[in-house]
Formats: sequence, structure tokens, C-alpha cells
Amino acid sequence: ETRTVDVHVRTLRQKLGEAGNLTKLGNRYALERDARKYVLERTSIVSMDLNLLKMVNDTFGHAGGDVLLQSAAKCMTSVYDQVYRVGGDEFIALLDGKDSDDLQRLYDRLKRKITEMNDSRKDYGAFSRETEFRLSIAVGYSAYTAGDSSYEQIMSRADAAMYAEKKTMHHGRSR
Repeated sequence: ETRTVDVHVRTLRQKLGEAGNLTKLGNRYALERDARKYVLERTSIVSMDLNLLKMVNDTFGHAGGDVLLQSAAKCMTSVYDQVYRVGGDEFIALLDGKDSDDLQRLYDRLKRKITEMNDSRKDYGAFSRETEFRLSIAVGYSAYTAGDSSYEQIMSRADAAMYAEKKTMHHGRSR
């Protein structure tokens, strides 16, 4: 009987560890596990970081931050199949067999979805009438390049592109 309980506890821990209960997305461990299943030469990565989360938390409390995170997850998963929340406001999408044109099209689609979400405001619940409450995501992406020996190299380029976009979006303002 103890053995069965141990198995259930372990299964529950794995499930909790893999999906943050707020966004229902896999975490960093799930990303690392899943990335090993991809053929490196077919791997692309999209790095995404929420802008304004700190301001939303400070202005509208953590309930507002939670709604923003859930809205971001909904928006991202409407464009990308495999999305992981790897930090407080950091997300990664893992893609298979996408070239730079595909990645640009998906990027454009995500930006349209963000605009639609901010225009309709229907996902913002109690915060839908607050003009300062809006979704803003800095995005960078990269595909496998000849000579890459790990998915971390692809991730590093995607992160660099995301931070470059974040910098232009903020024009020197702090997060």
C-alpha cells in the first residue's frame, strides 16, 4: 500500500513540476526533456518575454499579473504548439522543421494576436476597462544553423534577438 502512495505522490510531483498551475504550460525541465526529442538540425526556438508585468503587478496586484500571464499563455499557444514558461515572465516555444520564413510568419501572427487581444480586451476580465492593462511581448527567434552542436546555441540567438526587440520596445525604460 505504501508503494502505491509513493507512486501517486511521485506522479503528482511530476505533473506539478511540468505544468505551472497558472498557465498550464510546461516548465524549464519539461523544455529540456522535450528538446532532447527533437532532431537538432530541424529545431527552432522562439524566446518570449512579457513587458509590463512588474507594472501590472504593482498597479493591479498579483491578480492582475495572473490574468496577464494567462492571457499571454493563451495568445502564445494560439500560435505555437509547444510553449514553456521558463521564468516569471519568460516563455520559450520549441518548433520542429521551421525555416526563417516560417518563423517570421509565426512572429507576425503572434503580434496580430496580441493586438487583437488588446483591442477586444475580453480575456482581461475585471481589468478589461483599465487602459494601462495590456499585453506586450518581446519576441526573438532562431533556427538551427550549420555548426550548431546544441539547442542551447539556438536558444542563445533567440534570446539575443528577444532582448534586442525588448530594448527597442522600451526605449530605455526599465521593466
